[in-house]
Amino acid sequence: MALHGLFPFVPNIQTFTAIGTGTWTNPAPGGGKNVRVIVIGAGGGGGSGGSILSGTASSGGAGGGGASMQDVTFPSSAFPATVTVTIGTGGTLGAAATGAVGNPGGIGGNTTFGSFLTAFGGGGGAGGQSAAVSGSGGSGGQYGAGGSGSGSSAGSGGAGGSGGVAGGNGAQGGVYSGGSGAGGTSGAAGSNGGTSLWGGSGGGSGGGVTAGPGATNGGNSGICVAIGNASVSGGAGAGPNGTNSAAYAAGTGGAGGASSAAGVGFAGGTGGIGGGGGGGGSSISTQASGAGGAGGSGYCTVITF
Repeated sequence: MALHGLFPFVPNIQTFTAIGTGTWTNPAPGGGKNVRVIVIGAGGGGGSGGSILSGTASSGGAGGGGASMQDVTFPSSAFPATVTVTIGTGGTLGAAATGAVGNPGGIGGNTTFGSFLTAFGGGGGAGGQSAAVSGSGGSGGQYGAGGSGSGSSAGSGGAGGSGGVAGGNGAQGGVYSGGSGAGGTSGAAGSNGGTSLWGGSGGGSGGGVTAGPGATNGGNSGICVAIGNASVSGGAGAGPNGTNSAAYAAGTGGAGGASSAAGVGFAGGTGGIGGGGGGGGSSISTQASGAGGAGGSGYCTVITF
């Protein structure tokens, strides 16, 4: 029995993951079909840990903010024959420091589907500080990109997103906005990134060094509810990278790296798709701190049905 009558049009799925620009080709420019467009921005990068004089407590690098997601269905007649797709680049990692406060991570890029739809990136986390907290990156919102943390000040949330935090656990995102990164706390273990639903979750912060000096563990990434409450856990070494979704959703942030009281600090993990990078762990001033993790890159899928 012929089945083409039962299934007159097989869904056309075009997915874009390579950073930079690509071209979507409209299978039905004359109309009569629906086009579901899913875009995810890029996560902010995590800050590196501080490399601070022994005997002075320090904070680990703050986590980057998660990016927002957009999921909208249009009639195929709304689009021309082709549309340019731009995939956002993950925020740059904060480079390791020696004998100085940590370096900040960069803002994640936006992902766009022509002029029709934009998913905004997350802000970068600040570097670890001397006897002070570090400010995390704000999350990408529905209408704007997250701001980056600077020193002990947290980054703002993009319009519709969540602001970063000055030390402590990241803030939870909305339905489609990301979770903010975690801030580093002076002389304490890293904190956990902010939770997200469909957007990217925030990166965990790196571990600080106590005045002792003593080492502490890195913090966990934020939870991403849409992919089964997934997160990645920090610990006594380098922060694991974030995880990606098998469905049409963003991934988790990276975990924070642990600090070291005698050797080099440990690096934070790279974010999954749209997730914030983890902060790096701190060290004493004669050793290099841990670098932050880069933010996760953006993503786009277009389904015509």
